[in-house]
Amino acid sequence: KASESPEPEQERSEEEAPENNDEATDNTESAPDWQLITKNLYVKEGSLLLNDNTHADAGTLIFKPINLAVHNIHWPSRDALKAELALGFDSGGELTLTTEGTLEPIAFTGELRLNDFTLPPLNPWLAEQMPLFIESGTAFLIQEFELALDDEDALSLVATGKAHIDDFSLREMDKRTIASWASVVVDNTQLNLQEQQLRVGNILLDGVNSSLNLAADGSSWLDIFADEAGDDVAADTTSHEEDAPWRVIIDDIELRNNKLSYYDASLSPAFRIGLDDLSGHLTNIDTAGKQESAFNFTARVDGNAPLTLKGKGFLLNDPISLELDTVLEDYEMTRLSPFTGSFLGYLTQSGQLSVESQLKIHENLLDTNNKILAKRFYLGDKVESEDAISAPIKLGLSVLRDRRENINLPVKAKGDLADPSVSVSNIILSTFSNILVRAATSPFSVLMGLGGGSEQEYLPFAPGSVSLGEEGKKMVATLAQALKDRPRLRVTLTGAAALPDQEAMATQLVGDDILGRRWEG
Repeated sequence: KASESPEPEQERSEEEAPENNDEATDNTESAPDWQLITKNLYVKEGSLLLNDNTHADAGTLIFKPINLAVHNIHWPSRDALKAELALGFDSGGELTLTTEGTLEPIAFTGELRLNDFTLPPLNPWLAEQMPLFIESGTAFLIQEFELALDDEDALSLVATGKAHIDDFSLREMDKRTIASWASVVVDNTQLNLQEQQLRVGNILLDGVNSSLNLAADGSSWLDIFADEAGDDVAADTTSHEEDAPWRVIIDDIELRNNKLSYYDASLSPAFRIGLDDLSGHLTNIDTAGKQESAFNFTARVDGNAPLTLKGKGFLLNDPISLELDTVLEDYEMTRLSPFTGSFLGYLTQSGQLSVESQLKIHENLLDTNNKILAKRFYLGDKVESEDAISAPIKLGLSVLRDRRENINLPVKAKGDLADPSVSVSNIILSTFSNILVRAATSPFSVLMGLGGGSEQEYLPFAPGSVSLGEEGKKMVATLAQALKDRPRLRVTLTGAAALPDQEAMATQLVGDDILGRRWEG
């Protein structure tokens, strides 16, 4: 029949086509979504080789054994799955992860542990960033976390825990060790990704031994951080304003039995100094500048001289705000020969230095009040230095030295740290140098000041008079006290007359002549 009437049959097929297409669409929509369901998934005794050839010294890490167990996989579903991962490092250490959560929506809680992870295998990646080498060290980490991904693919992560690195040693490439410690512990950490905040409850630096060595040209390994800081400034000028900085808060940093050493080969002779038994606390560090920090540290300078540093301030603000009290007792001054040779032109023969200092910095303005005591401070051999003070420095020190062979100096200084050519050390050294120059070039004035009076260059007499007034008598008493405390010092006073004296004497002579003459009439 179809062959007998092909045209009507063809028309009917064309009319039925849309109905058939709709039916096909309905069948597709009613079909179930694909699902992934498995009760258990295991990986046992696996291994993975990571070989990074992007560095000059290829980095290699071998992960073995790898054991993974995942239970109750059902996707998409709100059913909870569980997973346990144990990943070993061929070089030493193990990473374990236990977690439970759902794949839709993505939300997991769990615990991450890193045990006895050996740090030296990370050297190829470290060397790419800075010329440093890890000689030894093991890392430990425990973190409990909550992780989720919302409908807009925004990731939220909250993690709490602790970490520590033990038996650590770090050195410059082919050079001496720059840092080592028995243990550094970071405890009570709280990380919040959405708030971009990391809070650390306690950091313990125990038995840290660190050193900084300056080469003859003044360079050190710290220069790499200065270069990075410059790069960061350049990057900041092109960064987007909406990129909010992370806020880091540290409640307490404890130092326990640490040692710091400094060596400067750019000076001649080379200068070295060390802080032993450095201990104390620094509290309330806040990169947002919303908390005032406080600190209290004690140490022994070069193993003998007690040092105390105590203060408070907003240490990470720009500009910085700081109040600092410093006490140093009986520091051996012969170790200062590199500085006395450079700035005074003489090496130090003997002396012990004690300092009491109060320093304040606010809005870049420095105000410091110092009491300096130099016991039996004497200069020795003369050395050539282009920066040495051009003044009879030994004479100045003799003026300052009392009968107990001590030099007591009150040194007050102020300055504006906003000037890039100004620093705290420069201000204090400049003030101290000025005192020495004045003592050498204007000893009478300095002696008056040391005796408790005002600095004066002359003893004042009334014009034409040979008798001291009350002010002059007080000055002589002050000078006498200063000389009594300095029995080796001799002062010669030289008189001088000026026009006011001449006029006063002339007036006096005329008056005497008139008064002594008998008038007739």
